[in-house]
Amino acid sequence: MSAVEVSQTLSPIVYRYSRRNLAAYCFDVLSTGAGLSFTGALLTDFVYSKSPDMQWTNFSAWLLFFGMVFATAAGFFGIISLIIERPRRISALAWLYVLIVLCIYVLAFFNNLVHSRDAWASVVSTGLSLSAATFCFVILAAIFRASASTVYRVRD
Repeated sequence: MSAVEVSQTLSPIVYRYSRRNLAAYCFDVLSTGAGLSFTGALLTDFVYSKSPDMQWTNFSAWLLFFGMVFATAAGFFGIISLIIERPRRISALAWLYVLIVLCIYVLAFFNNLVHSRDAWASVVSTGLSLSAATFCFVILAAIFRASASTVYRVRD
């Protein structure tokens, strides 16, 4: 398969972003990585609450750390994307989306602090509750992000 055939096969995925900018693509990829990390942290918190193995809480802490790294980078690229695209008007739903993303970031930060405590106290019940709340906000943000017109409207 030649490079042209590959690019035509991937055109709905790749060229959707290349018309806009690379920062929007980086935002989508990194925010997906953050969402997956926070979801994994919830799952490992749940497993740790049902088992005596301490390694699960370490795994949760690392997943939360990488989720924060991905979220920070996604926020950086999201700001660059908005600067490049200069939206005419940002809708009220877009501001709600930004508020949801900030809530995810704050919840995950405090969840990281809770997970830095020792063993059982780091997960059950505060850590598990914060992970569940973060997961709910991640799902809500994914619903808002699913329709790009909700987030911002680009100039013609």
